[in-house]
Amino acid sequence: MRVERLVWWSVLALALSTAPACSKQRKVLASSSSVASPGQLPFKLLPANQGPTPSSHFRATEIPAGSPIVIRLKSAVSSAHVHPDDSFEAVLDVPITVEGQTCVPRGATVIGRVVDVKPAGEFNDAGYLRLTLVSITVSGHVIPLQTSSIFAKGRGDNRALVSASGENRGSESSSGADVTVISRGDPRFSTGRQLTFRLAQAVQLRG
Repeated sequence: MRVERLVWWSVLALALSTAPACSKQRKVLASSSSVASPGQLPFKLLPANQGPTPSSHFRATEIPAGSPIVIRLKSAVSSAHVHPDDSFEAVLDVPITVEGQTCVPRGATVIGRVVDVKPAGEFNDAGYLRLTLVSITVSGHVIPLQTSSIFAKGRGDNRALVSASGENRGSESSSGADVTVISRGDPRFSTGRQLTFRLAQAVQLRG
């Protein structure tokens, strides 16, 4: 009987000693949960704008057909001095962009080719010239191009006509116009001249 009473008093004493600790723990939890306002989690969420946006990883892999290729000549090209299949060098004068992203920067090396040419002859026999682009260098890689052509034709009275893609627009040149001419009616594109071509086929860019 004494043993049972001793055990009972021991359990009672243990329960009384742990009661304050449990009460303190409940107070700590209640105080920590009261920090967050109603309806909020008791931890901070990262703002949505800190994550990557879908467009931040966009990288163009293709330049679509019809895109303009604006170049600036590094040397003069005249029907009096070039031959069919001769090449000429230029630089990209306007960056090529796809969906607002620059995929080819200004200054990229561009190579063109003389498609057809005829120097002016005697008796007001005017010359003509047709140019196209064949390649562009992007990140050290030479990428072939197929573009529209630019056609220029001289006239015996020292005027010239110019058109893109071989389409004669019937516009006559004058000082500062599309084409200048030299003696005997040879059309001539001067050094630093800006010309615009368009891609005939889409161009795949290397990764």
